[in-house]
Parts: sequence; structure tokens; C-alpha cells
Amino acid sequence: MINPYVFPGLKISLLEKEKFPFLNFENIEVTREEIFDVVCRECSVTKEQIISESRKRTIVDARKMVCAAIKIKHRTTLTEIGELLGNRDHTSIRHLLLKFKDHCSNDDDFRRRAKSVLNKLGSDFQANYINIVDNR
Repeated sequence: MINPYVFPGLKISLLEKEKFPFLNFENIEVTREEIFDVVCRECSVTKEQIISESRKRTIVDARKMVCAAIKIKHRTTLTEIGELLGNRDHTSIRHLLLKFKDHCSNDDDFRRRAKSVLNKLGSDFQANYINIVDNR
């Protein structure tokens, strides 16, 4: 099996099963702790900082990536994600996910780091992954 930790950036979904029968095309299960570990390494923050009430840009960006990664990989509800991130309200998590989408479309550095995180977690980066309607 080819692991995304060994080959970060490899997009197995773009490979054809007929040409590469030896590859395992199963969806890789990633725990929430592994998501926290990957984001913490990528953003140089700790899990405690992500869960804290800090509003520093680097910590908030890491918090956005954790929210998005958990939403994408686990299809978790906003309330459950809020409980993981220090008992935050579901509307706060919704706001983080909307900002994640905005930053991915406008900030090249943030997009690069988000793409790196999602590739390490076994997901291809796509802007339309998170289906939250912005009705502000």
C-alpha cells in the first residue's frame, strides 16, 4: 500500500486502477489525533495552542486547517468539531470553515500549507470540499 505519509502529494485518485493494479485505492482512515499532529507540525503550533482562545494569526490559521481536515476526513458535525476545539459554538466552527475557503482562494501561502496538510492526510485538495453556503 502506498501511504500519503511516505509520498506526500501523490494523488492516487488521478491514477487509473487498470494501469496500476498493485496500488491500494482504499480511502485511508486518519484519526483526529493524527490530524492534530499533522497540522501542528505544518504550522509549528501545539495542540494546546489550537484549542486555546488565542487569536494570533498563526494559531487561528492552524485552527482553520484542523476544522477543515476533520470536516473533510470524518464528516463530523459542526457541534462535534466545536467540542474538540475547546467547546466552541457551532457558529464559530462554521465561521472558521468559511474563512478557510476564503483564505484558500485568496492567500497563496495559506493554500500551499492547506494543500500540504490535506495531501499528508490522504486527501486531494479541492476548493469545493466543504459544502457550507455563505449566506452572510
